[in-house]
Amino acid sequence: MAKSAYAPFATSGRRLHRTMRLSLRELRTSCDFAKSFLRASSEKELRKAAAPLSATNPKMRNLKNLNKSRSIEEEKLVFQENWFDKIDTIIFCIFFLWGAILPFLIYFDPYKSDNGPEYYIPFAFTIFSAFAIYKKLREKKFHKIVTRNSEEKNAEIIRDYCLKDGYEIRRNSNGLIIYNIPNSMSINSSHEISRIFIVKENKIYFTMLKENHKLNIPILFSDFFVVKDLKKLTK
Repeated sequence: MAKSAYAPFATSGRRLHRTMRLSLRELRTSCDFAKSFLRASSEKELRKAAAPLSATNPKMRNLKNLNKSRSIEEEKLVFQENWFDKIDTIIFCIFFLWGAILPFLIYFDPYKSDNGPEYYIPFAFTIFSAFAIYKKLREKKFHKIVTRNSEEKNAEIIRDYCLKDGYEIRRNSNGLIIYNIPNSMSINSSHEISRIFIVKENKIYFTMLKENHKLNIPILFSDFFVVKDLKKLTK
């Protein structure tokens, strides 16, 4: 009688014990999966940061075979440019050269009635076009910032500054540091703006490149603000 009276409790206890064992096994499995996922994610980020700058990356301008030593020596990005980069520069300069000349054709038109103030307004586009051509021809030139810090300290300042502005690390290897952010002005969401740094001793070499849908319009003013901020941060 006594044994049969306790039988339901014993059965329930065994069921509870099996349930707890299964739960613990599932918990261990979930923990192992989480560890594997985090390890794989970390390895993926490391591979991403150390990946070569090849033409297979759709998110930034192609910097194939970037020569860091020559880049520092010539104070500009030295890499193997493809045919699109060269044609892009030629088309861009022709387009804006025409924009710079057009106001003169309007102003010196022999058939216009007078030289009112409205004929001077288009010359603002002349100035803008000339500045755009200047920036396009010099977009690979470095801004050079001389600091009192070590390479490691400068790299740390660059990292904090770029992450604060919403940029993501693309590469950080042997003093070459690249941060990217989506180009909000492009119709293609995969196009990005790149901040490119080379850190050597106490010097920072910096430029910016922009990827666009048709023509790669240069950075016009943002690079000046970055240089100004970095000079303050590295004092």
